[in-house]
Amino acid sequence: MKIQVAGPGCPRCQATENNVFSACAELNLAADISHVYDIGEFAKLGVKATPAVIVDGKVLVSGIIPTVAELKKILSDFSSGYSGVLNHTNTVVKRDVMERKDPVSIKILNLPGNPDGCSCGSIAGSPEFPMLIQRKVEELRTVLEENYPHQITVKYIDLRESPDEKKSDLGQLLVRQEFPTPLVVINGEARFAGSIIINKIVKEVGKILNP
Repeated sequence: MKIQVAGPGCPRCQATENNVFSACAELNLAADISHVYDIGEFAKLGVKATPAVIVDGKVLVSGIIPTVAELKKILSDFSSGYSGVLNHTNTVVKRDVMERKDPVSIKILNLPGNPDGCSCGSIAGSPEFPMLIQRKVEELRTVLEENYPHQITVKYIDLRESPDEKKSDLGQLLVRQEFPTPLVVINGEARFAGSIIINKIVKEVGKILNP
């Protein structure tokens, strides 16, 4: 089986390529996998939107990042003779019903004014700090949605504006300065503190959804 990932090399395309390798490994599928970066070749391959996945000359994914589970389904169906196209409107696998799992809940608890995890001169007490954290939260939400569509909820909570959360056991960890702010809580457990490191959080979520 020949599998080509078409895309100019952006993070979305790279994520798609990584998921293709993972799907093939989990299926024990021997495949010749390559990445086509040349935009001039896209039309020849029939690619109208990237990232795209082409299997034996047929475009099976177009314009979205397929999950590993979706790719496994696509490749298995293709091997059995069925080959629909996975895109925004016509999916081989409906993302909202396939292998339905409980969503992963992520809370970012922030208490501006508390020490943060930076040793190079904290800005946690500055007026800009909440805004910087919220931008990071939005970036995290976008990356998680791209990798795990409709399976993650991400909520930013400023403890100064949420008395109930501040009184909670997790909120008190910041109030008592047992952890630096912000505190990343995944499914009710404090997992990271002092910063929002997106790749680590994505990896942790992956372990939960694909144990």
